[in-house]
Amino acid sequence: MSPAANEESPLEKEVKNKKSEGFIRKAAKLVFLGAAAAATTALVAGTMGTTGLVISGAFAGGGLIGSTVSGKSLYEITKKALKDYNVINTILNPIIALGDWTYPIVAGWGAKAATAIGLKPLIGSIVAKSTYAFTAYNAAFVGGYKALDHLYENFLNPKGIVPAIRENFTEEWARTAKVFAPGFLLTANNIITLPIAGYAAPVFALNAPVGNYINTVYPPIPGAKQEKKKAPAPAPGGMVPLPAH
Repeated sequence: MSPAANEESPLEKEVKNKKSEGFIRKAAKLVFLGAAAAATTALVAGTMGTTGLVISGAFAGGGLIGSTVSGKSLYEITKKALKDYNVINTILNPIIALGDWTYPIVAGWGAKAATAIGLKPLIGSIVAKSTYAFTAYNAAFVGGYKALDHLYENFLNPKGIVPAIRENFTEEWARTAKVFAPGFLLTANNIITLPIAGYAAPVFALNAPVGNYINTVYPPIPGAKQEKKKAPAPAPGGMVPLPAH
């Protein structure tokens, strides 16, 4: 066999090229996320109409702007926007169903507790639902979001999903309660939309762009995992020693 027969073609060399492998994987991920976006759009449009798409679009838009401001690459900007859009489209129906089922129960508990101490039932209901929204309901949302984000990041492969949910969970839960406070408070107390120029805008669609922008530009910092860098101690005479090479 001649040496020429053993030579790899340009295409074979390109496929084996590590940079090419990275490009192919990135392209495959964007194609996958794009196909998922079409599927989740159909899902939400068929169950919630334009309301759900407005919410997911607003959420993804806030992250897209945040990624752009943060100087991310076009690939990272596009990937995050598609993932955000898919995750919210996927989680909307279950998280709304959870609220529809649990908020009345929590409201009843709050009303009974308020009556027992001489307060109006409405006060107890509002306090109980608001507290629940910031704590357990928020935890369900954050856990579901992180699980879905992991699945979309990994082509729906669930391997490693539990560690992915646990990682930085407390910090993200606390941050979400802060940046989505208006949405949680209003929807928990049956204020689902707000009138804007004749349009009944979903409360979360108004809150989502700002909340996701903040989380994207200023991601929650895991307190326990932060390595605090200590400034070098001044040398005699007040001079700061240079780092060793």
